[in-house]
Amino acid sequence: MDNSTREKASPLGVVAVEADVDVARFDAMLNAGHYLGARQPSGHTLRQAVVDGDGAWVAVALWCGGTYRLDPRDGHIGWDARKREERGALVTQLARFMVDGRRRGPNVASQALGAALRALPAQFRAKYGYAPALAESFSDPELHAGTLYLATNWTKLGLSKGFSRDYADYYVPNARPKALWVRPLRDDWRASLCATALPDGDAAALRPSRELPLDDAGVESLFGALMGLRDRRRSNRSVPQVSVLCAVALAMLCGHSSVSEFVRFAQGLTQEQKKLLGFPRLKRNRELCRAPSRKTFDTVLSNVSPSELAGALDRWYAKSLGDLPATLAADGKYVRDKAGTLNLCDPYGRTASSTPIKKKGRSRWSRGPRPASSGSSTAAP
Repeated sequence: MDNSTREKASPLGVVAVEADVDVARFDAMLNAGHYLGARQPSGHTLRQAVVDGDGAWVAVALWCGGTYRLDPRDGHIGWDARKREERGALVTQLARFMVDGRRRGPNVASQALGAALRALPAQFRAKYGYAPALAESFSDPELHAGTLYLATNWTKLGLSKGFSRDYADYYVPNARPKALWVRPLRDDWRASLCATALPDGDAAALRPSRELPLDDAGVESLFGALMGLRDRRRSNRSVPQVSVLCAVALAMLCGHSSVSEFVRFAQGLTQEQKKLLGFPRLKRNRELCRAPSRKTFDTVLSNVSPSELAGALDRWYAKSLGDLPATLAADGKYVRDKAGTLNLCDPYGRTASSTPIKKKGRSRWSRGPRPASSGSSTAAP
């Protein structure tokens, strides 16, 4: 079988089904033995065949993209709309699982599914460049008690609303609510799905979102907190300093840490969001706003006082804590350390996002994050 890997931690092996002839065999097996038959895959898809020592197929598993929105799952994770849009690819759905009828016996199903789950992260990463953090699946409570899910450490979150997925993007009513199950695929699954800064190994899963991390009132509050900072630029003030600094703070709350990421973040905002941040309007069309250039970001960040910026952000954060979304409220405060880095730290002093602030006159940006001071924004300017 081409393009396959084996799971060595189990007496059963697991191969990733890739070749056309094997995909046809995979679908034929589901059509012959699964009550729902084969299905049109959607999103990032992985087909697995669980095999015995002789290479014979014992069971098959089909993994597809997770459901876009599931309130019980999203609440269990702690997702808001922006995090769900950005990191939805880190949830994979077990859409089909079936043991060959000739191989059924005590514990065969749980052993086969257990082997498939253990092999899933490495096989998924080999194909797509990242590994999912959480698995979801559905069972029909009228047909199955969910014993297999319980035996392989899934958690039941409740019932769906009675809709079926029809291909990739549409859902049709079927009057048959399904039991929703989830299972973490790694120890740090919640950090991958919720933390401000996405772990490096998950970068390939990120889908940029146009959702701001704050509502309009929160953005206006942040804007007001940064309005009073002195603008030390000597020329080219067509872009308000406060607009650039707001974009930097919002981008950091989204997990970005480099100036190039800040620029792309600003460029990707909608026109309404650009207006909210006070970006300058185009001369030829006053209804449209343009994002600041890379040079403007560099100029603003090289002239602003890092300690004053960190102090303003700390005071805003402390004042706004009760109004922040839950996914942000846990991320702590902004800290300016002595090395010239603006850090967004968690409540334990660990850096969640780190941005070097170039001092005026330096020829290049500092490289890499530096350790944050613990719990304080005071530092040498």
